[in-house]
Amino acid sequence: VSGYRVMDGQVVPGQTLLSESQGLLMLWAAQTGDQETFDRVWRVVRDGMSAGGLTAWRVDGKMSEVNAALDDLRIVEALALADERWGLYGHEAAARAKILYDRCVRDGLMRDFASLKGKTAADTVTLCYMDVAAMEAAEVYDPRWTEAAQAARTLLSAPESLISEALPLYHTRYDAKKKTYSGDVVQMNEACVAVLNAVRAEVVF
Repeated sequence: VSGYRVMDGQVVPGQTLLSESQGLLMLWAAQTGDQETFDRVWRVVRDGMSAGGLTAWRVDGKMSEVNAALDDLRIVEALALADERWGLYGHEAAARAKILYDRCVRDGLMRDFASLKGKTAADTVTLCYMDVAAMEAAEVYDPRWTEAAQAARTLLSAPESLISEALPLYHTRYDAKKKTYSGDVVQMNEACVAVLNAVRAEVVF
């Protein structure tokens, strides 16, 4: 559960579910060996937040109409790590990796989101979504992710992906259709995640 609200003068947990929170919690549980928590959160994702093998980015009484590709990628990575640690999750990791690639990858690049009900995907690529390490975990189950990982590494290593030499942080997003970068106003959380992804991918300018 993510978010809080005020009730009778007290701050209490809200009833909003976010795929970001669930994916991160699954990763944490797999990394720390907490299978009970992993299974509990995975059931919430699988049974209460998913449609057609993708995860609604938000559930608040009803599901959002799109996913967040990075969150689904984290869920695949978590399932892969859980399968490596405990077994039992390989089939689900493979199924999710295939569906996520089919729905969110266009011309080798993972797009920001896709419709849960249709076949449309975004033109935008948010640079902090380019988690090469997670894509490499997915390629164990679907080798097409090798191409997506290389495309992400190329995008992160392009000199024009940085705002400037004076401010060597990443632009927020890349428009795959227009082949242009945008977002000169830095959001430090996203900027730091993009830099972390670049470091994990051993990007060198």
